[in-house]
Amino acid sequence: MSGSLITYVSDDNASGTNPLNGVTFLGDVQGGTFANLKNEDKVVLDIDDATNEIDYVAEFTLPRNALPISIEFTGFLQSTGDTGIMQAYDHVAPGWETLVSLFGIATTVSSLISPPLGQSRFVSSTGKVYVRFISTAPSANQTLVLDRLVCTYETRTVGYSNGAIWVDTGATGTAAESFVDGTADNPCLWADALLLSAELGIKRFHIANDNTITLDAPLNDVTIFGSHWYLALGGQSINDSHIEGAALVTGIGSATSHTELVNCILGAGTYPPGRYLRCGIGDSDGLFTAASAGQYVFVDCYSVVAGSGSPDFDFSGIGSAVGINNRRWAGGVAFVLDSDCTLSHEVLAGGGTAITTGGADVEIRGITRSIALTLSGAGTVQFVGTTGPITMSGTTTATVNLHGVATSVADTTSAATLNDNTLKSASLEAILADTGTDGVAISTATAQAIADELLKRGVVNVEDTADAHSLAAIILATLESEISGQRLTIRKTTGEEFTRKTLRSNPNADPIVSIT
Repeated sequence: MSGSLITYVSDDNASGTNPLNGVTFLGDVQGGTFANLKNEDKVVLDIDDATNEIDYVAEFTLPRNALPISIEFTGFLQSTGDTGIMQAYDHVAPGWETLVSLFGIATTVSSLISPPLGQSRFVSSTGKVYVRFISTAPSANQTLVLDRLVCTYETRTVGYSNGAIWVDTGATGTAAESFVDGTADNPCLWADALLLSAELGIKRFHIANDNTITLDAPLNDVTIFGSHWYLALGGQSINDSHIEGAALVTGIGSATSHTELVNCILGAGTYPPGRYLRCGIGDSDGLFTAASAGQYVFVDCYSVVAGSGSPDFDFSGIGSAVGINNRRWAGGVAFVLDSDCTLSHEVLAGGGTAITTGGADVEIRGITRSIALTLSGAGTVQFVGTTGPITMSGTTTATVNLHGVATSVADTTSAATLNDNTLKSASLEAILADTGTDGVAISTATAQAIADELLKRGVVNVEDTADAHSLAAIILATLESEISGQRLTIRKTTGEEFTRKTLRSNPNADPIVSIT
């Protein structure tokens, strides 16, 4: 809350609205108006009785987020023996509640402060506080003299939390009052938020859940964010704006420099160059149409089209250079390009990938279910990765370079230059069949053939590289060795020394005379 503030009488039933808050004025104004009640300066509002009665109501208008603290009164009720009361109106349990009693005195001005109000029941939803002065035991010739009458209050708000104006299109009873409306605890309507932004210079907007914002004017250089809200671009500029958390974005937008959409779902729409981070694309299979030339950067974006379908992107017909940088994409995709386009499409886990090149330069990297290239014009298309079938069609002079693994490559183009360096599934199957490794287990015949080759292969083929503890060493020790004293010298088949071993003997051991 803020410190104590003061507000002045905004209306009364003597010189202003009569009746006021249901109370008809009783009395006879001898001089002054409620405008004289701001300062203690002996310029007073003087109310004589009417048939020995006085009934006067003053109104204060507080900010709608304010809590009244007290009523400060300087004046007197003239005529000894007269009594009166000062009351405040309770807006919750409608009725007047007595604050203090007044006693008739001579013409000596006295000051008093009401007991603390401090409760929201004394202020209406529109910020109205009503104070009433009424005689209770009237006598002849009584007079109410008011020199100063003010209401102290304090404001109650968490303010523009996160440096943002808070918006709720379902808000009621709000306006565009600075530091009152558009706060986190008193969100305002979108139109009022724009007025507050212009007045306060705040360029951040928080949108309440399930709100729909339809732009009817440019929304440039701002941040607009929330969770599960909806944005209709309305043909407006969103130049250099940051848009985050929209459950659905649709419509036509434009920008002359980068805008940014983060964690949004994009439906059918025309979108400007910019950065699209962690966005789902293709809601209701809606078409993403490029609005203008420039760089489109997609990072960690994904398809929201279920099944074997894919979102469609159309970057053709812009008339000048368009760069499409798609980093860490997930899902299927279909691009329509032309010769002004350059596409880099990196796929983490891709579905069907269809590209109508129109003469564009295209680079595809990663893992896809399939690739379908419809080629025309010139340009270079390159694929590096793993995919299912690759199909190529169209009349073109494009160069297509294929690297990695593919199920198959089918080329029905006219005049394309194809450099196919892929390893295909048929080739893998042929290799497995040729090596006898096609299947989980090696066949018996193949296993026996391997064993036969192992048994008949000569040690001469490995003796120069064999380890001293290998099977080759055992064969050489058996067939190519000599003993001298306690030394066993093992030689290669060429007579060169292979290795040496130390022998130990025991004269009491039984000799071996045969092996059967």
